Amino acid sequence: MGFGREARRVRDETLPHAQRLRALEQCLEWTQPIGFHPSWHYLEVALGVPRESIDFLVPAIDLLERERTRHLELDRRYATLRRRLKQQGSRVPRPDTATPTSPARWHGDERQAAAHALTWWLQHHSPADFAGQPEAEVAVGAARVLAAGQGVTSLDVVALQRSLVWARRATTEHPRAHQVLYLLEQIYVALRGAPVIGCPWTFTPSPDDQERRQAVARTCFRVPLGLWRSTPREDMVGLLSGAAGDLLVLGYDTPALREVAGLSPGDSIYQVEPFVSAAVEQLGIDDLLSTPAVRAGLEARLELYLAGDLALRELSSWAHRAIGHDGADDLQPFAYLDDIYDVWEYAGRDLQHLDVVTRQAARDFLAGRAVPRLDMLEPPAPGTAS
Repeated sequence: MGFGREARRVRDETLPHAQRLRALEQCLEWTQPIGFHPSWHYLEVALGVPRESIDFLVPAIDLLERERTRHLELDRRYATLRRRLKQQGSRVPRPDTATPTSPARWHGDERQAAAHALTWWLQHHSPADFAGQPEAEVAVGAARVLAAGQGVTSLDVVALQRSLVWARRATTEHPRAHQVLYLLEQIYVALRGAPVIGCPWTFTPSPDDQERRQAVARTCFRVPLGLWRSTPREDMVGLLSGAAGDLLVLGYDTPALREVAGLSPGDSIYQVEPFVSAAVEQLGIDDLLSTPAVRAGLEARLELYLAGDLALRELSSWAHRAIGHDGADDLQPFAYLDDIYDVWEYAGRDLQHLDVVTRQAARDFLAGRAVPRLDMLEPPAPGTAS
């Protein structure tokens, strides 16, 4: 069983209506973008057809599949971002970080779905259950305002932020804190739309919001930009456009970023450069351009090497060619790698040990620690574990 199989059953007109409806219910159980029952409510309101109608089934699964496709694409890009962040030491995202599932939302129709979710919630929960808890009462009151279509200017975002902080802390202690957090998620999305992934989602800005936003953009752009600047070839353009596409999907939208995302490998490097410079400037990460091109290229390749996306041989060949033995002193350990690799390979020495040493050197270099020269490196004695 799986979503695709059940979606096909929903569309299969040879099946009894009850089976097709059950298949749709199964699909909704797997996805439930804004919760199971609120998602049913959203589909019925959006389509203007009750779920019991035969005319409800196909349009409903179409909507659900579109949402799922957007969600899976966002998940894929976010997984790539998280891998890069983990390599840089950010093992776990902070609790206020926006992810593909937090705040909960209907991808592709965030604001409208959030408004429907608030309406459903108010119809099925008693505000009296939340009386006596100030933070909960703030959330319920804001939900009423938004569900009624009243002006949002009357909302106290500072009070909503206090409520959000309380709900995040109290989910394991207060019996209804998780309901308040759900309400606040829908209130946020109804007010602000889709959040920027990797950045904090809060009702009031914090001092480090911009810094965290730039850190994510820098993480996505540093490697392709370093590769491009050190080796500006047309085949590198696809890496830049891919990084720009990642950021657009994650919510980082600027005019120049859209231009870079639309570039293709056939575009001239002279056409590409102005768009790239404008994109990093608009993202607030133009400090990446202050690093010398060869150093930026080495940093990019070391990250790829540590991630398993670049072989030691490729790294050493590039470093020898691009850095040379006349390059900066702190880059010399990597410039010597190619000569060491040649000698060890020819002599049948332990290249796995060389890989271990190089990986530690790469980690040290990227962390800003001094790396000893490797030109006098000797393989381990026979019988010694690498």
